[in-house]
Amino acid sequence: VIDSLPENLKNYIQNINLQKDYKIKNADQLYFLNKTTSTSQLERYFVCPFLFYTDYGLRLKENPSSKLKQLDTGNILHEVAELFMQKFAKNPQIDIQKTANAIVNQILAEEYIAEDNKYLSKIIVEEAIRLCQKLADEQTHSHFKPVALEKYFGTKNNSQVDLALGISLEGKIDRIDKYNDRFRIIDYKS
Repeated sequence: VIDSLPENLKNYIQNINLQKDYKIKNADQLYFLNKTTSTSQLERYFVCPFLFYTDYGLRLKENPSSKLKQLDTGNILHEVAELFMQKFAKNPQIDIQKTANAIVNQILAEEYIAEDNKYLSKIIVEEAIRLCQKLADEQTHSHFKPVALEKYFGTKNNSQVDLALGISLEGKIDRIDKYNDRFRIIDYKS
């Protein structure tokens, strides 16, 4: 690959002298603002260190757009799960399809221009209905019941998990369910 590069670039690359014991001296400041990290950051690092670097080191952001992107689907469905569980906890007899539809339309109206996103919006509504049905079925057939939704932990409320080198873990638990003296932690993934 290097041989196919222009001569000046090839010379530049060949003259780079990296030391074997090279260390980033300010990595804690670069990656761990306020000496904290989150499970999402750790997960991103282990999935792809380069994406971790661009997201949390360089803090690159996409230009905002009113267009709905496939990546937005996961965020929308996550919000659907959160809002549906709030409603379902208050009234397990709700019309699942109607509720899911209303939640998705509310989210899309707040965040995106529906006219520009008709096809993907339709797919998201269908997936949201399936998701809400599964959440309702799971709640109906389980002894575990939600005791907390969107529960934050970290330095702000003095409930962080201390890791090595003075770094603390903080984040948000999507749902905590309880049955007798047992708990389960639910992390919505799409």
